[in-house]
Amino acid sequence: MATGEGEEPSVRKPIMIPVELSQAAEELHLSHQETLDLLGAYNSVVARRSKQSKGVASVDDWKELHNPLKNVLKKTYG
Repeated sequence: MATGEGEEPSVRKPIMIPVELSQAAEELHLSHQETLDLLGAYNSVVARRSKQSKGVASVDDWKELHNPLKNVLKKTYG
């Protein structure tokens, strides 16, 4: 039954960009949004699907992940 009382608004957690991703983004000249998209792709594909922690992704790992995604990002952001 609707009471007119909404749910409490969810609190957004701060997004932590790893230092290695930040460095890769700088070297690849990515925008902030492109960097967040790359982090989101990593979290969706790599981190959540791995049974064991792979540790921290290196700068080269981030660049390798960006490679197949760059055409999609370019179409999206110009």
